[in-house]
Amino acid sequence: QAEAVRLEELRSAAIEETFAARLAIDDPGLIPDLEAFTTANPLRERPHLHLMTALDRAGRPSEALEVFHRLRKKLADELGLEPSAVLQQRQTEILRRGSTPAPDTAQHDPGPASTEVRGNLPRAITSFIGREHESGAVSRLLERGHLVTLTGVGGVGKTRLALEAATASSPHYPDGVWWCELAPVDPDAVDHAIATALDVHQQANHSIADSIVRGVTGKRLLLVLDNCEHLVGPTARLVERLLANSPTVTVLATSREPLAVAGEQVWVVPPLPLPSGHRGDEVDAPSTQLFSDRAMAHRADFVIDDDTATAIADICRQLDGLPLAIELAAALVPALETSEIARRLSHRFRLLTHGRRTDPRHRSLSAVVEWSYQLLDPPEQRLFERLAVFSGGFTLAAAEGVCADDDLEADRIAGLLTRLVSYSMVGVDRSVVPSRYHMLETLRQYAGERLAEREDLQALRQRHATWFVELAEQADVEIRGPKEAEAVVRVESELANLRAAHRWAMEHDIADLTLRQAAALYVYARFRLRDEVFTWAEQAAELPSAVGHPLQPMVWGIAAHGMSNRGELQRARDLANHAVTVAEGSTGLFVPLRVLATTALHEGRLDDCRRYTREAMEVVGREGDAYHLLWMQMHEVLALAYGGDRSAALRAALEQRAAGAQLDNPTQRAWALYGHAEACGDEDPETALELLEEAIALAAPVRSRFLEAVARVASASLLARHRNPHEALTAFPDIIRHWHRVGDWTHQWTTIRNLVPLLVRLEADEAAARLYGAQRRADTAAPVYGTEAERLTEAQEALVARLGSATFERLADQGARSHEEVVDHAIEAIEDLLSDHGNAVTTPRDASPSSSTGRAGPRSR
Repeated sequence: QAEAVRLEELRSAAIEETFAARLAIDDPGLIPDLEAFTTANPLRERPHLHLMTALDRAGRPSEALEVFHRLRKKLADELGLEPSAVLQQRQTEILRRGSTPAPDTAQHDPGPASTEVRGNLPRAITSFIGREHESGAVSRLLERGHLVTLTGVGGVGKTRLALEAATASSPHYPDGVWWCELAPVDPDAVDHAIATALDVHQQANHSIADSIVRGVTGKRLLLVLDNCEHLVGPTARLVERLLANSPTVTVLATSREPLAVAGEQVWVVPPLPLPSGHRGDEVDAPSTQLFSDRAMAHRADFVIDDDTATAIADICRQLDGLPLAIELAAALVPALETSEIARRLSHRFRLLTHGRRTDPRHRSLSAVVEWSYQLLDPPEQRLFERLAVFSGGFTLAAAEGVCADDDLEADRIAGLLTRLVSYSMVGVDRSVVPSRYHMLETLRQYAGERLAEREDLQALRQRHATWFVELAEQADVEIRGPKEAEAVVRVESELANLRAAHRWAMEHDIADLTLRQAAALYVYARFRLRDEVFTWAEQAAELPSAVGHPLQPMVWGIAAHGMSNRGELQRARDLANHAVTVAEGSTGLFVPLRVLATTALHEGRLDDCRRYTREAMEVVGREGDAYHLLWMQMHEVLALAYGGDRSAALRAALEQRAAGAQLDNPTQRAWALYGHAEACGDEDPETALELLEEAIALAAPVRSRFLEAVARVASASLLARHRNPHEALTAFPDIIRHWHRVGDWTHQWTTIRNLVPLLVRLEADEAAARLYGAQRRADTAAPVYGTEAERLTEAQEALVARLGSATFERLADQGARSHEEVVDHAIEAIEDLLSDHGNAVTTPRDASPSSSTGRAGPRSR
């Protein structure tokens, strides 16, 4: 409900801001829109103020006064309230002028007026940044119920938000808004502290609680109870009694956990929004605005340039958007450059110590976290500390598996974790299944420091690494079966923990863990194009303790696979050969053999490819691994297809499809469809395109990005040769960006080589010549052979014929020399062509290439 209210308030406030802007420019269509909005929102005062102003300015003061009278009656009947002071002031101005229109000075929306608030609300000394909509939403919650509790981690800004919301809501409470600060209060003095804040005196023969109830009965007031977390029990008892006996009283509380009183509406105050990373957002995000505002207060000549803005954004991200931490960091600006502050935040608890002298809890970042930590029971403290070993969140199962021991039984973890969530020490994301828990980095660092003081941190980190290696091994089994999608999601949600596990095992030379992890993640990484896993494999295989380990040759093969993707074919071949040489008696020999088959396929050594493929299939067959056997069959299909033996390739592809259907793994079924499409090729392009569409549809849901991308390249190339070239052209930019993003230049050059003949056909000759030169010169490109070589030769001949030999060579020599330039030039050429042709697809699906828009290039085979 609270989230629904927040979103509703955001929308309504945005509409009101629009009305204010339209009022400022005398929009002639404003009045009907305002009338409709106020009818739909009869209790919102600001749009009524806009409508009164607009009607008065239009020479219709009597109608403006009628708006006021309708609102006044509505407020009185439904809420027992009078209109705000600013509305009453506008009514008075209209009455005094009579029929004279409002002067020009009234053209701008004055917004809600600040009036004197009855009660004891403290005065805000600093500006209020980034919470305007939240303040409005909390005010709406106060209108809907009689108890609202703002919860959230220490330093997130609960008190300031409560102050703003209470101030904004004050016109609705004729008997005042009363503030009670509970932080310094002992549990047995809660009732007395609240009585003092309300100016209630204990009556004879009545308890102090009875006296409070009697003193506020019949009054319409708002009581704000700030910092209840250490007094939840006694505070909840009094609030429950107060609300049960005084229905006109409303309570707004701030606490790090809810009061758990009937009718309570809980609003979890989140950290301030962080910069998104888009250009210009560094200075516009609420968190960076807060830093800049507070920094200027500490140093009047503080100037924000591009470098400073980047550093401020980094500071706010490191500090999780916590307002208190950001303000403490901004206090360092007189002494340190922003870049230096950002660099030193790895020791934030020693650095951020210059808070308010009058508030010990907020004097330092350490103090505010310590206040929350000390409210926990010893078992809660122990779990909180141990959760510091997780990176990027965790599940309940992970918490039980890593944090439980003889001192903290597994069956207690769920209950303790629930308490930490209620204390705002741990967050929870229930939008995923299973729910994931997370800690702000500031809390995680604090917990880690306490953990290191209390117990053997390394033993816990080893349990963490072991648990996640075992998770990867279990996921590997499922990824190779029908439950691939669920297993991929599980691995991807735990990548941060897997990184931490790899890093810890590397630092401590525990080859068994990091080799097992690399081996378990191979299938996931190959089809999801996670290059970092191949890097982990390269690092793991070179550990001193990896020598002689049965998984070392397999992991060398995984590292070689990554090199092959990056276009380092010679390195990949050398490392794979070395792995095969030393692999006697080892597990996973098929991986380096697969790399040798793959590099041979890329380089056109098709007989070698088929020989290595047969050797790998023998190994896999002995190990009874149907998944990898099916995977290796693809090399046989492609070697036959690229060698021109289409009938044999088709037979092998159909056998692979039958095996894929039996395995029922989405990626391998899609892989078999892709092989079938390659076997059909240009001889049956319509069937090939249909097969590729099926392959893409199977690959996408399981995030098999490699397979999806190669299928899209093949599809775009067939479209270019057999259908409308402009339709094909639209597919290339995303594919090119994809290969560049994942660093796969072996397949990027294949994509570029398919693009060049298409550019020639569409007469983008200069771009085609430059890209031809770039691929010809690239040291990460595999040799060209077969039909691909024939198409490039035909493209080159057409370019020479149209441009002349000298011009062609000059343009080819100008071809991009860096990977970034290649991508930029290719995308620019495509966008220029699409712009020239209006991105329209005008050729029927069954049209021949020669009927496409533009002059056809040389015939493609």
